[in-house]
Amino acid sequence: AMMEHGGVLITGSLDKKIRVWDRATWECTHTLTHHTGAITGLRRFAGDSEGGEDGSRNRFLSCSADGSIGIWTVEDRGMPGILHDWVCQTTLKGHSTGIHSLAVLDQHQVISGGSDGKIIVWYWNRHSEKTTEWVAKKEHKDTNGSIRMLHAHNECLLA
Repeated sequence: AMMEHGGVLITGSLDKKIRVWDRATWECTHTLTHHTGAITGLRRFAGDSEGGEDGSRNRFLSCSADGSIGIWTVEDRGMPGILHDWVCQTTLKGHSTGIHSLAVLDQHQVISGGSDGKIIVWYWNRHSEKTTEWVAKKEHKDTNGSIRMLHAHNECLLA
């Protein structure tokens, strides 16, 4: 899995690690560990469209063969262009097996598809300025286990 995020390339691999690469030097600047299974997907996620005090403009999602989704926050510590403190802020668990598809529907909804045949729509529920939580809004089970998601330009097609 890989994605571009500002001036860096972020990759996920079978060794359960997420690596951040400086695109100018192609050096690995950070190695992130959180998942207990192979990294199967990475997606940019804006979260709060205003960017807010929580640094939500610098978020991304990871999904794994361990059945979880990591929501990562990146802080710049007031030094533009230099990203520090890559933290897995929240872990979403709802799949009993690996996740193979992950899509961002909008700034408040993420959809995941797993090998367990489930599609879960996750909703970011903001209670107040300081309290937020992710809840599984809808869940669909495909008894054939053949769910695949195709996504492009903010559209998601389930097949």
